[in-house]
Parts: sequence; C-alpha cells; structure tokens
Amino acid sequence: MNKLRTATVCGIALTVLATPAVAMAGDYTSPVVPVVTPPAVLGTTVTAAPAPPPAAPLPFTGADVGGLVVLGGGLVGAGLVLVRRNRSKSASS
Repeated sequence: MNKLRTATVCGIALTVLATPAVAMAGDYTSPVVPVVTPPAVLGTTVTAAPAPPPAAPLPFTGADVGGLVVLGGGLVGAGLVLVRRNRSKSASS
C-alpha cells in the first residue's frame, strides 16, 4: 500500500511539474519579415540615419548555476542522511 501511495504522489508531482514545460514547448515559427525597398525621392535614394550606440550592455539575467548545484547536492546529502537514520531505527526495532 505504501508503494502505491508513493507512486501516486510521484505521478501527480510529475504531472504538475511537466505540464507547464509541455505547454511552452509548442512549435515556434518566426514571424515573416516583409522586404521593404527604400523609397526614391526625386531620383535619389533616402537612407536612414545611423542608430546611436547602446548606452550600456545588457543586464545579466541568468542564475548562479554553481550555487544551485551546491544547494542541490546538499539537499541530496541531507535526504540520504535522513533515509539512513530512518532505516537504522526501523531495522533495530
């Protein structure tokens, strides 16, 4: 009965976690960019003014992967300690 409950909880958790990932994994087609020819004014071609240089570089939006790996490893280690402690108590009972 305990294995059935564990499998049910894992299945529900997997469904809840995987649903947003599947929803965002749809096919993405890039928009069609129309070809625009520059207008001619009295026989001369009009050119656009040059774009100004960017004021600052783009901000960093990523995550600190090293910190997440350390945190995940610590949580796995804590889980292993709890499982071993629980098994040793139930085996000695």
